[in-house]
Amino acid sequence: MPTRADDVPGGRSGWRPIQRQVIVTRPFDDVWPVMAARPAGVLGARPAGDDGPGLEVRVRRLGGDAERTVLLHLGGFVQLGDRAVLPLSWADFGQEDVFPVLNAVLELGSGDDPATTRVVLVGRYRPPLGAVGRTVDCPGGAEVVAESVTTFLTDLAGRLESA
Repeated sequence: MPTRADDVPGGRSGWRPIQRQVIVTRPFDDVWPVMAARPAGVLGARPAGDDGPGLEVRVRRLGGDAERTVLLHLGGFVQLGDRAVLPLSWADFGQEDVFPVLNAVLELGSGDDPATTRVVLVGRYRPPLGAVGRTVDCPGGAEVVAESVTTFLTDLAGRLESA
């Protein structure tokens, strides 16, 4: 349990909860080994020099796509029988105060249909721009973050289905 107000989502630090899911039309037992073998590649990351893998995060706005390259940090992939988890976070290259930061867990598990896999991202994000960002995050900033996470998961589902 958090002991500081800064650690509470929506507290002084301004962290906001986020949860999104997609369904992959392949069985869990086919999907998790693909993710375990090369998580950064399956997530769509590309080499980004000494900083680590870079990930293009996209948002569709006003009829066009906007993209930002974020630095992707991955924890250890853990397979837990009927589910698997991968901790991840992302932040914009050198501009963490200007763009949202995401801390989350990606969970894979069997879908309602045994031929499918449910992929869920559960986490929190910190709006950019400090106190100003916390004040103006809703609804505009929250929509951008939600859309970027949804697009990320949709793209991931496509890669998992074709792997």
